Parts: sequence; structure tokens; C-alpha cells
Amino acid sequence: SGGEATAITAGYSGLRQALSAYGEDEGKADALDALQHALGCCGVESYRDWLASPWALQQNASVPLSCCRARRGCPLSSTGAHGLHPEGCFGKVSAFVSSNMFCVATAALGLAVLQVVGIVLACLMAARVPARVTAPH
Repeated sequence: SGGEATAITAGYSGLRQALSAYGEDEGKADALDALQHALGCCGVESYRDWLASPWALQQNASVPLSCCRARRGCPLSSTGAHGLHPEGCFGKVSAFVSSNMFCVATAALGLAVLQVVGIVLACLMAARVPARVTAPH
């Protein structure tokens, strides 16, 4: 659907922006580090996304520690990046959202039903309260 495509595009561009602002915006850097660490991913599509980022150009073409499988770091070598998480975060986030969509939809529907029940109960209570007629002074 159109809304789904817009959300996917927004998620992709959001990850790209966070990667571009990694060295300048601490909030985005912390969020991206947490995401990469939790999902075991690196970059938007792969670790190569980092190599062209402004942060990596200042860090001698490196990747953040959150991309590494081990805590001690993972230097890139000419033979490849064996210690890095191989998958990009966009695919992992998309898969996570897709696999949990039923739970999200169920929770949203449950909250909507709860709201309707609250409105109905409030209306019933309001109908039982007698109207006060004030006599003119």
C-alpha cells in the first residue's frame, strides 16, 4: 500500500541521516549504536555504507564498535571484514517489524476497544446523574 511504502522510505532515509550525522549528533549516534548492537547489523545495507560516511573519513575508513561482533573491535583489512556484522540494519529492522506486525496490530486494536468501552461507560454514567434544576433567585 502507499502508506507502507512511505513508511519504508522514511525508515530508510532516517537510517541514512543517522549514519551521516554520526559524529555530530550524539543522540542519533547512540540510537544507531544501540540498533546495530541489538540487531547485530552494520550500516544501512552493509558495513560498506560506513566507509563513505563523514565520520569514517575522519576515522581512517573505520566502522563504529557497534558493528563489531567482539567488544575489542574489528579492524578492516584488505581481505575483508570478518569481525563485522555482515547484514545491514535496514533489512533487519524491516524483518523485525514484519514479524511483529500481528502483535502491534493486536495491541492497537485492544487499545481502541478499551477506549470505546470507556466512552460508553462514561455516557451511561452521565445519563444516570440527575440534572440539577436551579431556581431563579
